[in-house]
Amino acid sequence: LQEGKVNYVFDALGFMIANIFVRAIKNFKKISSHGIAKMCRNIFHVEQNLSAIRSKSDPHLMRAQRFYELLHKKPEELLNHLIEHEAEFKLDDYTNLLNLIYKSQPGYEINSLSDNIASLENILKGKN
Repeated sequence: LQEGKVNYVFDALGFMIANIFVRAIKNFKKISSHGIAKMCRNIFHVEQNLSAIRSKSDPHLMRAQRFYELLHKKPEELLNHLIEHEAEFKLDDYTNLLNLIYKSQPGYEINSLSDNIASLENILKGKN
């Protein structure tokens, strides 16, 4: 195939795979630090394979990897991160991320989850 056609096909493929990785987080019941590392590694390997085909890295998959790295943060750290940095994802994605953090790390009260989701909504509204 011509280079333009290869780029067209594989740019779309990288975007689609990255969205699948990000949206799949809502289906996880729990995730450990080893699971987070494994997901980041898997995304990295997919990105490397696509990069080998296209001869350039895929920003969409790098973005998906950054999303999974946010799971290492505590809920308060995640909210502070969003205050300090530009939001890369949608409200639903961040909400699913917070839900998974609460399910995976014992000791957090479920009431504070709803408070953090409300704070998340306020932060993202303030960014728009």
